[in-house]
Amino acid sequence: IQSAFNRPPAYIIRYYKEPLPTFFASSTNDELCSSSRSTLIFHVDADGSYSCLNKNLPLGPGHLTYLPPYTRYKPTYTHDKRIVIEFDTYQENCLEPDSILPKRPEKIQVLFEKMLLLHTDNMHNNNYKKLAVFYQILAEAQNSVSQDTNIPELIQPSIHYMTKHFSNPELTIAEVAHASN
Repeated sequence: IQSAFNRPPAYIIRYYKEPLPTFFASSTNDELCSSSRSTLIFHVDADGSYSCLNKNLPLGPGHLTYLPPYTRYKPTYTHDKRIVIEFDTYQENCLEPDSILPKRPEKIQVLFEKMLLLHTDNMHNNNYKKLAVFYQILAEAQNSVSQDTNIPELIQPSIHYMTKHFSNPELTIAEVAHASN
């Protein structure tokens, strides 16, 4: 989910009760391949998982799933009612599929439903509104990504320093090491 937070415009918004619109990557093991765009999925009501790249992404009510373009995955679920947003972004920044259960899934669901309404409204001048809602979704998802509490205390100053100075192109490992003494 973290990798999706970099200036992506939202293009295709859909609501699905059936399997995602994908194509079969391998007919021997029922593996599917995601679309040519990055995909953000809010699972309204689901039970199961997506297996991809040796990862198991759980699907449940309120879960948020990110699939990079052309991701091979194998769905295993009893049901999956979801709202899907496909968007373009820099592919090299979106390497890993991911799934989270947001802190406030009801807020993200409201935003996904708002996006769906804007998309079906067919007004010519609502692209900026859709983009604004999309960024709200990303901001809410980013707020939901919890910090790992098992990080050793000695490392925490380095993480704080990198977070504060990540945009500095001249940031060095020596500076980060110095921050942790």
